[in-house]
Amino acid sequence: MIQASKINGIPIVNTVLTGLTYVDSLLTAYNSDGTSPFVTIVAGSSFTGGTVTGATIFTSSLSANTISATTYYNIPTVFGVCVNGAGGTIISGATQYLVMGNNGRITGWDVIGATSGSCKFNIWKTTGSTLPTSANSITPSNRPQIANGVYSGSTNVSNWTDTTYNTGDKFGFNIDEVSGFTQLTLTIRGFKDR
Repeated sequence: MIQASKINGIPIVNTVLTGLTYVDSLLTAYNSDGTSPFVTIVAGSSFTGGTVTGATIFTSSLSANTISATTYYNIPTVFGVCVNGAGGTIISGATQYLVMGNNGRITGWDVIGATSGSCKFNIWKTTGSTLPTSANSITPSNRPQIANGVYSGSTNVSNWTDTTYNTGDKFGFNIDEVSGFTQLTLTIRGFKDR
């Protein structure tokens, strides 16, 4: 597999090449941060087994007879909800819903409030036509929350039961606990695929 990931620290389209037996043009693979090359495969070279990962620069066309390619997009994306207390404080149990318009994966979250307080979100997810409920929670622990303040964020989603989503999946963002906030915004960070 030869896979592109980043150039100069910016995620780019990932193209996974399979069935590669030789390359009929120059192929140079760079470190994942886009710095100096660590592998160069020249025209006519064999490639059997192994994996080359990192940002990949194609200096000319590759033979379609020897390579099949599947393209995955690795584009940073965010989605989320804003909960407003309509002039008063937000109450627990408030739920906002969102239908996804693309495939992707979750890598972190941020919560910010207009005033100081504490809160904890439970995130629910379903597929198909059903609306998510607490029975569909994907956040048994490491839930998005602010302990006391105006902001908190994390990239720790390792204990979430599902961090991928597809077009049409439905998310519910439920406020389990809240005090002091009149407005909250929950942002989910990740990467959009295809």
